[in-house]
Amino acid sequence: MYVASESAGLPVIDTATNAITYFDYNGFLIDVQASPDGKLVYWTEQSSIRPAPGFLVIADAVTGVVQKRVTVPTPGSLRLTPDGSRAYVADAAGIASHSVVDLTTGTVLSSITAGALAFSPDSTRLYDARPSTLDFRVVATGESLGTAPISQTPGGIGATLDGTRIVVTNGAEGAVSFFDAATRTGAGSVPVGGSAYDVAIGPGPAGPGPMATS
Repeated sequence: MYVASESAGLPVIDTATNAITYFDYNGFLIDVQASPDGKLVYWTEQSSIRPAPGFLVIADAVTGVVQKRVTVPTPGSLRLTPDGSRAYVADAAGIASHSVVDLTTGTVLSSITAGALAFSPDSTRLYDARPSTLDFRVVATGESLGTAPISQTPGGIGATLDGTRIVVTNGAEGAVSFFDAATRTGAGSVPVGGSAYDVAIGPGPAGPGPMATS
C-alpha cells in the first residue's frame, strides 16, 4: 500500500505485517497510484519553488527505484486508465487541464481540458464531468462522442464494473445521477443527502454498484 503524505518519504506499508518503508521523492508529494499489474508505482511531485514545473514519477513498485520523471505543469491529482497505458495528471494551478502521459514511453501525448475523470473498464472511453456537462470521449483521441446535462456542481464520477452506466455525484444537490454509457442519456437519480462529493464503485452483495460519500 502506498500513501501520499507529507512525511520525509513516500510511505509503503506491507498490509500483511504493517511494516513500513519509504521511497524517496523530491519537493512535495501530491498523489500516488499503482499500476494494475502491481509492478510500477506512479506519483506526482512538485518542486518547492513554484510555479516551476513538477513531475509524474515512474518507479519500481518494490524497490522505489525511479525509472523516469516526466515533466508536467503544476501537477495535482493522478488518474490511470484501467489497462495502465495512460496517466492523466491534473493541473493544480486552478485551470481545468490534464496532461495525458503515455506510460509505455513515458512521454506527454497532449493536454486536455476536463473536469473529474473516469474511464470505461476496457480503457477506450473517457468520461469527463464538468460544471453542467458530462462529456463522453474517446481515450485515444480525446474526441467527444456527445454530452449530457448534469449538475452545475459535479463532484465524483465513476463507471460501473460492467461499463454500462456512468455515475456522477451532484455536489450541493446531494444526489447521485446515472447515465447509460451506450446511449449517453440520463437513467435516473437517487438523493443521498448532504453534499455528494465523491463515489466509489465495487462488487457489493447485490452486484456491482456505487457508494457515494457526502
